[in-house]
Amino acid sequence: MTIDATGTIVIDGGSTGIVYLTSSFPLNQWIELKLNINLTQNIWEVFIDNQSIGSFSNTTNKVSSINLYPTVGNDFYADNVCFDYIPFTPLAYDMAAIDLNTSLNLALPAAPFTISGEIFNISSTTINSVDINYSVNGAPAVVDNLSGLNLVLFDTLNFNHSINWNPTNTGTYIIEIWASNLNGNVDLNPVNDIFTDTIHVWNNIAIRKPLIETFTSSTCGPCAPANVTAEALFAQNIGNLTSIKYQADFPGAGDPYFTQEGGNRRGYYAINSVPRMEIDGGWDQNGNNITQQVLDEHIGVVSFINLSANYSINIKTIDVDITINPLENIQSNNLVVHAAIIEETTYNNVKTNGETQFEHVVKKMLPNDNGTSIPSLTGGQQTTLNLNYTFNGNYRLPANANTPINHAIEHSVEDFTNLMVVVWVQDIITKEVHQSTYATLNSVTPISYDCINDSCILSLDGTGAYNTLSNCEIVCATTSIQESEKTKQVIFPNPAKEKIYISNSQEIIKVKIFDISGRTIIETKYTEETPINISSLSAGVYQIKMEGNDWIKTKKFIKE
Repeated sequence: MTIDATGTIVIDGGSTGIVYLTSSFPLNQWIELKLNINLTQNIWEVFIDNQSIGSFSNTTNKVSSINLYPTVGNDFYADNVCFDYIPFTPLAYDMAAIDLNTSLNLALPAAPFTISGEIFNISSTTINSVDINYSVNGAPAVVDNLSGLNLVLFDTLNFNHSINWNPTNTGTYIIEIWASNLNGNVDLNPVNDIFTDTIHVWNNIAIRKPLIETFTSSTCGPCAPANVTAEALFAQNIGNLTSIKYQADFPGAGDPYFTQEGGNRRGYYAINSVPRMEIDGGWDQNGNNITQQVLDEHIGVVSFINLSANYSINIKTIDVDITINPLENIQSNNLVVHAAIIEETTYNNVKTNGETQFEHVVKKMLPNDNGTSIPSLTGGQQTTLNLNYTFNGNYRLPANANTPINHAIEHSVEDFTNLMVVVWVQDIITKEVHQSTYATLNSVTPISYDCINDSCILSLDGTGAYNTLSNCEIVCATTSIQESEKTKQVIFPNPAKEKIYISNSQEIIKVKIFDISGRTIIETKYTEETPINISSLSAGVYQIKMEGNDWIKTKKFIKE
């Protein structure tokens, strides 16, 4: 329980991120705060001055302690703390309906529906037969006779009623479920018999893909394990969610891939710490708190929007087509379509926290972080958008967040063929994300380079000889230098398993090793006394670039 200075009390599940109850309490006076816990039926009810402020079921349903937390600078006093325990004495025949498992939002075209639920045995007698009942809007009970059971005390019966419910119209329905005729006997405690819930039947519904927005930084120590945990979870839920990352301008000098657009999104959510994660604009927690349970609570939530998008990459231009298909009316003047161009994996952003790669890094928002406003949506009437953006200038890796990329003249995209697009529809006032999706890639016109007059020139038609700038620079540098005696180096052994040596190395100042994609794997100074350790490299072909005071030489070697 957290109590603040505005009169708000919040009861949550701690690190689970589940908020069970939010209510108010009177300030500047003594109050009686009571928590009435029924561990048998998992009903937790909170009272203030003998007035119930709500009840809930607890995911753990155990009591070890009750902790009262004042927010910083807001003290309170506690007195007369009492704890009462009433042992449970079961009746001979007593079953309680505890949950309705049928979805609370249904699409009419999918009718008829199965009524599912849970019945809890709190009888001292083993229950072998029972009638399961459901009623819709107070209509006569629909009865299913079950036999051959063996329900002892505290057993739960999960049932699927054999007689389906077949509504003919959309609307809101009150569903009641209960058990009766326990081994042919009357239930002796009618108070807990009936469980009631509300089901809404719609013309159609969609399944929401939650949008997970992560605020992180390569200068943040706790961000590294948070990202590892999150990416492992995301890999187990492919197709069920969308994920993007904004690199932050703190701690310290901040992340080199920080952008002002990412900073504006941070301000929108009032983010003041990293790692921090927003799920559908509502779940706001430390990124280390993400679990499968948290994802399960957001995956598959009902939505009334089907959202699809396609994109193409033409050298450095990204073109996106978006289709919004509302299934019901969404009456809001605050809807915005956001699109973010992300790089699936980046490798150059290596700072102080030990991470060597980042996934789904936001490089540009379309047209910016304000998105594109759209009017209220009418069920069955599609809305389409076309957005595009051309990255300007050349690549630059800023030293830190103090000199962020100026999109008007430069970019931070390491590999244009590695770009993706994420699209979502959000209410800018409530922050609720109604739907999100990854756009589908239609076509890629790859960026490429040619080595002309010892310089790497961008081939605007994608037909250049080298698909990365690094590969081109290696070749350009190699061909531009006349081989002399001092540049006649030999790599040995070749192939090699653990270490390589360089002959005639007294002129070498610096050595770089590149993989086949042109990515720098090792960068070091070389001496004959200290060979290059390649034991950590995967088997394959690599290029080694050697630099002297006035020459550059590139050779290949094989790692076994």
